[in-house]
This record gives sequence, C-alpha cells and structure tokens, in this order.
Amino acid sequence: AGNAEPSLLDAVARRAASGDRDAWGEVWIELSPRIHAYLRLAGSSDPEGLTSDVFVALIRRDEELHGGWEGLRSLAFTMAHSRLVDDRRRSHVRRGTMAYSPETDPRTTPSAEASALATTGESEVMALLDLLTEAERAVLTLRYVADLDLAQTASVLGRSTTTVSRLQTRALGSLRLYLTPP
Repeated sequence: AGNAEPSLLDAVARRAASGDRDAWGEVWIELSPRIHAYLRLAGSSDPEGLTSDVFVALIRRDEELHGGWEGLRSLAFTMAHSRLVDDRRRSHVRRGTMAYSPETDPRTTPSAEASALATTGESEVMALLDLLTEAERAVLTLRYVADLDLAQTASVLGRSTTTVSRLQTRALGSLRLYLTPP
C-alpha cells in the first residue's frame, strides 16, 4: 500500500485522525493520485473535483477514522465510489435532457400572448393584463416583456418554478378565454 512502509502509514493515519494538518498533506500525497486515477478510469466527468471532495469529506470526519492506514484508505475509496455514482447519475440526467429552442421547433404555433399583441394595441394589452391577478401579470411581464426564462422568473419573484409555471398556464388560459370570439 503506497510508497511508505505500513507502520509509517499507520502512524500518518493516527496523526491525521487527531487533526494533524501535516499528516493530511501526507495522506493527500499518498492517496490522491490513486483516487484520481480510479475516478478518471471509471469515467468520472470531473475526477479532480471529486478527488478534492473526497478529501474534504475525509478531513471533516477525522475524529471518526479507525483502523489505521487500511481503514483510512478503505473509507477514502468508499467515499470516492459514492461520489462517482452520484457523478454518473448527474451526467446521465444532463445527457438525457436538451434545452428547448422554440425558434427551431417546427411544431410551434402563435402563443396566446403573441396573438394578443398581434390583434390588439398597447392599451388593449394593458386592459387584458389588468384582468389577471397581480402574480399572473408579473409572471407574463417577466416572461414575455423582460424575456426571462422560467427559472429566472421564479428567482425574481421568489417562487418555485412549479408555481411560476402554473401561474403562467393559468394566465395564458385566461387570455385565451378573453381573446376567443364567442
């Protein structure tokens, strides 16, 4: 295990467990190349970052370290593997999603707000917006006048994206009712 003798590594592990910063430097020198290599070869999207995360977590748990060098080493690789699994899950989620671009979507039709703007003047639009609740009006204004996306709108309003999405849906539904000829 490593370049140093087992008894020396056990002493380093004991010192690290007691909070010795120099010992943690030795642990880093000894383990970080192996942890990094494991993460890189296992397909991590960020082996450097995950290696650092492992050591931050290890240092925070220094008082819980038992089993000498082998215990420390085992815990370090257990943490590395857990972070690798999380990294893969995040990568899978990211790969499985694509940003929606309405400009390139051939299935789009004019939205209620576009129809409203095309068929009415500014004063009529203001009158229509006055029919909405304050929250609905704020959502539509931020989304279509300020051109903010859903998450940005939610952040500005201090609401969840789900709430903003529901407000937008309700507001556009109301506008459709007001704009649909009898």
